[in-house]
Amino acid sequence: MPITTETPAAAKPLVLSRKNNWTELETAMEEGRLPLEVADTLKSLISCHLHNTIRPGAKGHTLGLLKTHLKGGILLQDEGESDEMLEVGVYVPENIETHRSFFILIPRYPHGTIHRMSELNGSLPF
Repeated sequence: MPITTETPAAAKPLVLSRKNNWTELETAMEEGRLPLEVADTLKSLISCHLHNTIRPGAKGHTLGLLKTHLKGGILLQDEGESDEMLEVGVYVPENIETHRSFFILIPRYPHGTIHRMSELNGSLPF
């Protein structure tokens, strides 16, 4: 399944297959459609998401590249399986001296926003 991308400013998702995403990202990088740092970070993130491995550390430069190239999120899909829409999030520790920041894939749902229970202040927005 080929990667579909437009310009970096496009709001369309980056479409990848669950089974061949590593190869698809390599091809996109080799063809100049994604920078090396974005492709490598996505390989780590998707592997972590699918196989519960260690999340890649977050760096400011990488965050900027991911924001530029993934405005539409990531769509993981394969025949016979449910599509999964994701976006990149970042964990920022309260104490950067003792904890590291890292990237994480977060489910993305159309027409709304995910909130933590602690953000709702005891009332529901609906």
